[in-house]
Amino acid sequence: MVLNATATAGVVGSAVGAAAGVLAGHWLRWAPDYFTGALGAGIGTLTGGWTGKQLAIWSRGKAAKLVLEGNRIVIQDIGTQSARFLELLENGATSEGRRAFFADLRPGPTERHGQDRLATAFRSYLAAFDSDDLEVKRAAMIAGNCEIVYHEHVRLEPYIRGAMPFIVRRCATQRLMTYEIGETILTVGDDLPGVSMPTAATNWVRIEDRMRYVFALFRKFHNAPEVFSTPYSEVEIARMGESGRSPG
Repeated sequence: MVLNATATAGVVGSAVGAAAGVLAGHWLRWAPDYFTGALGAGIGTLTGGWTGKQLAIWSRGKAAKLVLEGNRIVIQDIGTQSARFLELLENGATSEGRRAFFADLRPGPTERHGQDRLATAFRSYLAAFDSDDLEVKRAAMIAGNCEIVYHEHVRLEPYIRGAMPFIVRRCATQRLMTYEIGETILTVGDDLPGVSMPTAATNWVRIEDRMRYVFALFRKFHNAPEVFSTPYSEVEIARMGESGRSPG
Protein backbone atom coordinates (compact mmCIF):
# COMPACT_ATOMS: atom_id res chain seq x y z
CA MET A 1 0.00 0.00 0.00
CA VAL A 2 2.79 2.45 0.92
CA LEU A 3 4.72 1.70 -2.28
CA ASN A 4 1.62 2.10 -4.47
CA ALA A 5 0.65 5.36 -2.76
CA THR A 6 4.17 6.74 -3.11
CA ALA A 7 4.36 5.84 -6.81
CA THR A 8 0.88 7.14 -7.61
CA ALA A 9 1.40 10.41 -5.74
CA GLY A 10 4.80 10.80 -7.39
CA VAL A 11 3.30 10.47 -10.89
CA VAL A 12 0.53 12.93 -10.07
CA GLY A 13 3.03 15.31 -8.51
CA SER A 14 5.24 15.09 -11.58
CA ALA A 15 2.38 16.01 -13.93
CA VAL A 16 1.18 18.87 -11.74
CA GLY A 17 4.74 20.09 -11.18
CA ALA A 18 5.54 20.07 -14.91
CA ALA A 19 2.43 22.11 -15.70
CA ALA A 20 3.16 24.52 -12.86
CA GLY A 21 6.77 24.86 -14.01
CA VAL A 22 5.78 25.76 -17.56
CA LEU A 23 3.23 28.31 -16.34
CA ALA A 24 5.78 29.81 -13.93
CA GLY A 25 8.35 30.00 -16.73
CA HIS A 26 5.92 31.89 -18.95
CA TRP A 27 5.08 34.27 -16.12
CA LEU A 28 8.66 34.89 -14.97
CA ARG A 29 10.23 34.68 -18.47
CA TRP A 30 13.53 33.48 -17.09
CA ALA A 31 14.00 30.06 -18.77
CA PRO A 32 12.60 27.99 -21.69
CA ASP A 33 9.55 25.79 -21.20
CA TYR A 34 11.44 22.50 -21.37
CA PHE A 35 13.70 23.57 -18.51
CA THR A 36 10.99 24.94 -16.21
CA GLY A 37 8.76 21.96 -17.05
CA ALA A 38 11.50 19.46 -16.20
CA LEU A 39 12.37 21.34 -13.01
CA GLY A 40 8.74 21.45 -11.94
CA ALA A 41 8.29 17.76 -12.75
CA GLY A 42 11.29 16.82 -10.61
CA ILE A 43 10.16 18.90 -7.67
CA GLY A 44 6.58 17.62 -8.07
CA THR A 45 7.73 14.00 -8.15
CA LEU A 46 9.73 14.32 -4.95
CA THR A 47 7.11 16.36 -3.13
CA GLY A 48 4.17 14.23 -4.31
CA GLY A 49 5.94 10.96 -3.56
CA TRP A 50 6.92 12.06 -0.06
CA THR A 51 3.40 13.33 0.65
CA GLY A 52 1.82 10.13 -0.68
CA LYS A 53 4.13 8.00 1.44
CA GLN A 54 3.34 9.92 4.62
CA LEU A 55 -0.39 9.76 3.95
CA ALA A 56 -0.16 6.00 3.32
CA ILE A 57 1.78 5.43 6.56
CA TRP A 58 -0.72 7.51 8.53
CA SER A 59 -3.68 5.75 6.87
CA ARG A 60 -2.19 2.32 7.58
CA GLY A 61 -1.75 3.14 11.26
CA LYS A 62 -5.29 4.47 11.50
CA ALA A 63 -6.64 1.42 9.67
CA ALA A 64 -4.81 -0.94 12.04
CA LYS A 65 -6.42 0.74 15.06
CA LEU A 66 -9.87 0.58 13.48
CA VAL A 67 -9.44 -3.09 12.52
CA LEU A 68 -8.41 -3.90 16.10
CA GLU A 69 -11.46 -2.10 17.47
CA GLY A 70 -13.69 -3.83 14.93
CA ASN A 71 -12.31 -7.24 15.91
CA ARG A 72 -13.04 -6.48 19.54
CA ILE A 73 -16.66 -5.70 18.72
CA VAL A 74 -17.06 -8.90 16.67
CA ILE A 75 -15.59 -11.03 19.47
CA GLN A 76 -17.81 -9.43 22.10
CA ASP A 77 -20.92 -9.66 19.96
CA ILE A 78 -20.80 -12.69 17.64
CA GLY A 79 -18.05 -14.54 19.50
CA THR A 80 -19.86 -14.45 22.82
CA GLN A 81 -23.14 -15.67 21.35
CA SER A 82 -21.40 -18.37 19.31
CA ALA A 83 -19.78 -19.72 22.47
CA ARG A 84 -23.20 -19.78 24.16
CA PHE A 85 -24.66 -21.58 21.15
CA LEU A 86 -21.97 -24.27 21.21
CA GLU A 87 -22.69 -24.79 24.89
CA LEU A 88 -26.38 -25.18 24.00
CA LEU A 89 -25.53 -27.90 21.47
CA GLU A 90 -23.19 -29.66 23.90
CA ASN A 91 -26.06 -29.82 26.39
CA GLY A 92 -28.34 -31.48 23.86
CA ALA A 93 -30.15 -28.37 22.56
CA THR A 94 -33.17 -29.02 24.76
CA SER A 95 -36.36 -26.97 24.40
CA GLU A 96 -35.64 -25.26 27.70
CA GLY A 97 -32.07 -24.52 26.66
CA ARG A 98 -33.22 -23.07 23.35
CA ARG A 99 -35.72 -20.77 25.03
CA ALA A 100 -33.07 -19.54 27.44
CA PHE A 101 -30.56 -18.98 24.64
CA PHE A 102 -32.85 -16.85 22.49
CA ALA A 103 -34.24 -14.98 25.50
CA ASP A 104 -30.76 -13.60 26.20
CA LEU A 105 -30.33 -12.13 22.71
CA ARG A 106 -31.00 -8.40 22.43
CA PRO A 107 -34.16 -7.71 20.42
CA GLY A 108 -34.04 -5.25 17.55
CA PRO A 109 -32.26 -4.73 14.22
CA THR A 110 -28.49 -4.85 13.90
CA GLU A 111 -28.42 -1.18 12.94
CA ARG A 112 -29.60 -0.37 16.49
CA HIS A 113 -27.24 -2.89 18.11
CA GLY A 114 -30.00 -5.48 18.31
CA GLN A 115 -29.43 -9.18 17.62
CA ASP A 116 -32.49 -10.20 15.60
CA ARG A 117 -30.23 -11.26 12.72
CA LEU A 118 -28.14 -13.39 15.05
CA ALA A 119 -31.34 -15.04 16.31
CA THR A 120 -32.33 -15.84 12.71
CA ALA A 121 -28.85 -17.25 12.05
CA PHE A 122 -28.86 -19.50 15.11
CA ARG A 123 -32.36 -20.75 14.27
CA SER A 124 -30.99 -21.76 10.87
CA TYR A 125 -28.11 -23.57 12.56
CA LEU A 126 -30.59 -25.39 14.80
CA ALA A 127 -32.59 -26.39 11.72
CA ALA A 128 -29.39 -27.91 10.33
CA PHE A 129 -28.70 -29.60 13.66
CA ASP A 130 -32.21 -31.12 13.76
CA SER A 131 -32.30 -32.37 10.15
CA ASP A 132 -30.99 -35.64 8.74
CA ASP A 133 -31.29 -34.39 5.15
CA LEU A 134 -27.88 -33.27 3.84
CA GLU A 135 -29.37 -30.75 1.41
CA VAL A 136 -31.53 -29.25 4.14
CA LYS A 137 -28.47 -29.05 6.39
CA ARG A 138 -26.44 -27.36 3.66
CA ALA A 139 -29.11 -24.79 2.84
CA ALA A 140 -29.70 -24.01 6.52
CA MET A 141 -25.98 -23.59 7.24
CA ILE A 142 -25.50 -21.26 4.27
CA ALA A 143 -28.51 -19.20 5.35
CA GLY A 144 -27.15 -18.97 8.90
CA ASN A 145 -23.67 -18.01 7.69
CA CYS A 146 -25.11 -15.25 5.49
CA GLU A 147 -27.12 -13.82 8.37
CA ILE A 148 -24.07 -13.90 10.65
CA VAL A 149 -21.80 -12.16 8.17
CA TYR A 150 -24.43 -9.55 7.32
CA HIS A 151 -24.85 -8.76 11.02
CA GLU A 152 -21.08 -8.55 11.38
CA HIS A 153 -20.62 -6.18 8.43
CA VAL A 154 -23.40 -3.87 9.57
CA ARG A 155 -21.69 -3.58 12.96
CA LEU A 156 -18.32 -3.00 11.27
CA GLU A 157 -19.59 -0.45 8.75
CA PRO A 158 -18.07 2.67 10.41
CA TYR A 159 -14.76 0.87 10.96
CA ILE A 160 -14.52 -0.30 7.35
CA ARG A 161 -15.28 3.21 6.10
CA GLY A 162 -12.73 4.73 8.43
CA ALA A 163 -10.04 2.19 7.54
CA MET A 164 -10.30 2.84 3.79
CA PRO A 165 -9.64 6.50 2.84
CA PHE A 166 -12.04 7.77 0.19
CA ILE A 167 -9.31 8.40 -2.36
CA VAL A 168 -8.06 4.78 -2.39
CA ARG A 169 -11.27 2.77 -1.89
CA ARG A 170 -11.75 1.66 -5.49
CA CYS A 171 -8.05 1.09 -6.05
CA ALA A 172 -7.72 -0.97 -2.87
CA THR A 173 -10.79 -3.03 -3.75
CA GLN A 174 -9.52 -3.88 -7.23
CA ARG A 175 -5.80 -4.29 -6.55
CA LEU A 176 -5.07 -5.08 -2.90
CA MET A 177 -7.86 -7.34 -1.63
CA THR A 178 -6.51 -10.70 -2.80
CA TYR A 179 -6.67 -13.94 -0.83
CA GLU A 180 -6.27 -17.70 -1.26
CA ILE A 181 -8.59 -20.66 -0.81
CA GLY A 182 -6.40 -23.69 -1.16
CA GLU A 183 -4.47 -23.23 -4.40
CA THR A 184 -7.04 -20.78 -5.81
CA ILE A 185 -6.10 -17.10 -5.73
CA LEU A 186 -9.10 -14.78 -5.68
CA THR A 187 -9.58 -11.01 -5.75
CA VAL A 188 -12.76 -9.32 -4.55
CA GLY A 189 -12.54 -6.97 -7.55
CA ASP A 190 -13.04 -9.92 -9.94
CA ASP A 191 -16.09 -12.12 -10.50
CA LEU A 192 -15.92 -15.47 -8.73
CA PRO A 193 -15.08 -18.21 -11.23
CA GLY A 194 -17.95 -20.54 -12.07
CA VAL A 195 -20.65 -18.22 -10.69
CA SER A 196 -23.26 -17.16 -13.26
CA MET A 197 -24.15 -13.82 -11.66
CA PRO A 198 -21.82 -10.79 -11.42
CA THR A 199 -20.04 -10.78 -8.05
CA ALA A 200 -17.09 -8.39 -8.45
CA ALA A 201 -16.91 -5.57 -5.92
CA THR A 202 -15.95 -2.11 -7.14
CA ASN A 203 -15.91 -0.38 -3.75
CA TRP A 204 -15.53 -2.56 -0.63
CA VAL A 205 -16.86 0.23 1.57
CA ARG A 206 -20.32 -0.24 0.04
CA ILE A 207 -22.09 -2.98 1.98
CA GLU A 208 -24.04 -3.97 -1.13
CA ASP A 209 -20.77 -4.76 -2.92
CA ARG A 210 -19.40 -6.69 0.04
CA MET A 211 -22.50 -8.79 0.65
CA ARG A 212 -23.05 -9.64 -3.01
CA TYR A 213 -19.51 -11.00 -3.16
CA VAL A 214 -19.47 -12.72 0.24
CA PHE A 215 -22.86 -14.41 -0.15
CA ALA A 216 -21.78 -15.86 -3.50
CA LEU A 217 -18.44 -16.93 -1.99
CA PHE A 218 -20.19 -18.77 0.85
CA ARG A 219 -22.50 -20.61 -1.53
CA LYS A 220 -19.73 -21.60 -3.93
CA PHE A 221 -17.22 -22.87 -1.37
CA HIS A 222 -19.54 -24.22 1.33
CA ASN A 223 -18.68 -27.87 0.58
CA ALA A 224 -15.29 -27.28 -1.05
CA PRO A 225 -12.55 -29.57 0.33
CA GLU A 226 -10.15 -26.61 0.50
CA VAL A 227 -12.04 -24.95 3.34
CA PHE A 228 -11.76 -28.12 5.45
CA SER A 229 -8.01 -28.53 4.95
CA THR A 230 -5.53 -28.48 7.83
CA PRO A 231 -4.51 -24.94 8.85
CA TYR A 232 -1.02 -23.80 8.02
CA SER A 233 1.70 -24.72 10.46
CA GLU A 234 3.91 -22.06 12.06
CA VAL A 235 6.77 -23.13 9.77
CA GLU A 236 4.63 -22.72 6.64
CA ILE A 237 3.41 -19.30 7.78
CA ALA A 238 7.01 -18.20 8.41
CA ARG A 239 8.06 -19.38 4.94
CA MET A 240 5.15 -17.53 3.35
CA GLY A 241 6.11 -14.39 5.22
CA GLU A 242 9.64 -14.64 3.85
CA SER A 243 8.34 -15.06 0.30
CA GLY A 244 5.78 -12.27 0.62
CA ARG A 245 2.78 -14.59 0.33
CA SER A 246 -0.24 -14.43 2.56
CA PRO A 247 -1.36 -17.55 4.44
CA GLY A 248 -4.83 -16.87 3.07
